[in-house]
This record gives sequence, structure tokens and C-alpha cells, in this order.
Amino acid sequence: MIIKEITENKKQYLDLLLLADEQESMIDRYLDHGKMFALFDEDLKTICVVTDEGNKVCELKNIATEPKYQGQGYGKQMIAHVSNYYSSDFNTMLVGTGDCPHIISFYRKCGFAESHRVKNFFTDNYDHPIIDCGRQLVDMIYLKKDLNFDVDAWMEGYLNKLKSLFGSRLMCAGLQGSYGRGEATEGSDIDVVVILDYAASEDLKAYSAMLDTLPSREKVCGFISGRQELINWERSDLFQFYYDTTPVLGSIDFLLPLIGKEDVRRAIRIGACNVYHMCGHNMVHEKDVEILKSLYKSAAFTVQAIHYDRTGTYIKQKFGLIPVLQPKEQEILQAGITLKEQPALTPPELVRLSELLFNWAAELIIKYGTEAD
Repeated sequence: MIIKEITENKKQYLDLLLLADEQESMIDRYLDHGKMFALFDEDLKTICVVTDEGNKVCELKNIATEPKYQGQGYGKQMIAHVSNYYSSDFNTMLVGTGDCPHIISFYRKCGFAESHRVKNFFTDNYDHPIIDCGRQLVDMIYLKKDLNFDVDAWMEGYLNKLKSLFGSRLMCAGLQGSYGRGEATEGSDIDVVVILDYAASEDLKAYSAMLDTLPSREKVCGFISGRQELINWERSDLFQFYYDTTPVLGSIDFLLPLIGKEDVRRAIRIGACNVYHMCGHNMVHEKDVEILKSLYKSAAFTVQAIHYDRTGTYIKQKFGLIPVLQPKEQEILQAGITLKEQPALTPPELVRLSELLFNWAAELIIKYGTEAD
């Protein structure tokens, strides 16, 4: 796969551009002064145009994927590329679209959040009704994306508001997921953990309202709990929770004495069973690449648990884990890393990677089930 800038004869891609903006005179408003990028994976898959709007703001004016390749991740790859390309000189990227839920959802998954709307944009600027998602588009909905997100600065503001909200009741706050592991990418969520002395429904409402006041709210996810609930939590879940949480305030070390060797093995068995179940379902019914990617992501946690069970050492970073794994786990983790970067798979590759994961999970279920007996 290669993405390159197109500097000449941009109109040769007009048919593709018209899929996203169906009036040529509107495309002419930005085509000459905008930068065009094309994604090729053997042949042309996706095209986009980005303009400089001044004040360190750029705008994604047009992005379109060949219909037969839609839904295979090429648009997301293109947005990741241009976001990285413009991040050194711009602070914000805008994109405008009609009131179409699945398109807005796509941009949210690419790190955008709703910004504002321009009333009657489509009815005032186009010479014919624009129909999408079964309705006539009227207003232009703008979404924006911060191209220079600083998680440390964000966490500082988050912690200040969190301490003001809960005071001495706050036992611990931390990060999980890719930010906790130091492996975050442009589209990563901010997976935050909050542990209180106790957590009532009113606390959840107050916490949600506080998060709504923060920038990049659309990126925030995570877990909030009371201390006693965690102490009485399923031990196999506690193992992963403890080791995947990076505290930035307080501690969860009170959980460590609760986690025994059998809890780790139970985590492996449950993880393998879940992967086996869903992978088999996907092979028979869905045959979906995104489901397979999520299963390899889940399998990575099981691989971490297997290594811990074997050595007593928990390694968070995947690239630090690969060299010390046994060959089968090494193959699974490497396949998951490679798969994450691939926007599409050929049917034979989908089958091969599905079989690899399915057979690995089956062996684990038998191995760890037998050991438990």
C-alpha cells in the first residue's frame, strides 16, 4: 500500500471525487488550491483533498473510496495518513458532512468530534437536492480533530477536575490501553480508570458531567468503581486489570495479594474460550476482517497472561514481549500487530489467519483445562 500526493491532472479523478461531492462546480472551489492524496493498494482505492483554511486549521474537503473497496479500512488509513502529514504545521483538522449517522460515526471513529453546523449549506450552495441516507441534506455538520493531542497535558487537567469532584474519596486514577502501555496512536482512546471509596449512581452522573467539560471528550472511555467492588471482583479479571493499569494518582496495590496462580490460569482459559467461540462464529457466519482484528487484540491479553504464568513477569508493551515468547504465542502476537495495520485481507488470508487463531485457542483450552484437572 502506498499513499502519494497528486500534483498534476487532478481532474482525472473527478469520477471518484463526485462520489463524495456530487456537484463539479463545488469541487472546483477547492480542487486547485487543495492538496490531493491517492491511496494505491495494487490499484487506486481512495482519494482525498485537504485545504489550508488559515490559523493552523486544515479541512478535509473530499474523501472517497472506490465502491467495491468500501468498508475495508482504506478511508481510515487515508485519514490517519493526512492527519499525521498535517500535524507538524496545523493544530486542527475540520471535515464537513451531511446529517447522515453512519458517516458521522465513521469520522468519530477516526478521532473527530462534532464542532458546529452551517445552516442550509446544501440547499443554498447546490443546484439540486442532495439525498443521502434516505433524506435530503440541508445543514452542513462540521466535525473537528485535534492534530496535536498531548495526553500528559490532558491528564493534568483531568486530574485537577477529578480531585475537585471527589476529593479524599478518590483512591486511584490511572490509564489503561495503548496510552497506559505507551503505544498510543492518533486514533487511540483515552482509557482512564477511577477507583473511589465507594461508587454510587450519583457519582457516575457527576463523573460523566465532568468529562463533558473536558476537551477530546469523544476519545475518553474507561472504568469507574468502588474499592469494595474491586476487592470482591472475579479474580481472573483482576489479574489483567491490575497489570494493565498504570496509576497516575494513588495505587491499586491492595489488589495484588488477592491474585493467585490459578487466577492467572483461569484468565488464560476464559480468554482462550472467548477467542475460540467468536473466531469459530466469524469463520462460519460473518467472515468479517474487523471482527478478526478485535479477536487478535483480545488474544494479545491472553498471550501476556501465558508469559506471566510461565515466567512470573508481566510485559505490557507488545514489541518488548515478542522476543521472549514461545514460538506459537510469538506467531499470534506478530500476526495481530501486522493485521492491525492492514486495511484489507484477501479471502485466503482471512481464512489462514482465522485458522491460526482458532487452532491456537483450541490447544490452549485443552492444555489449561487439563492442567486444572
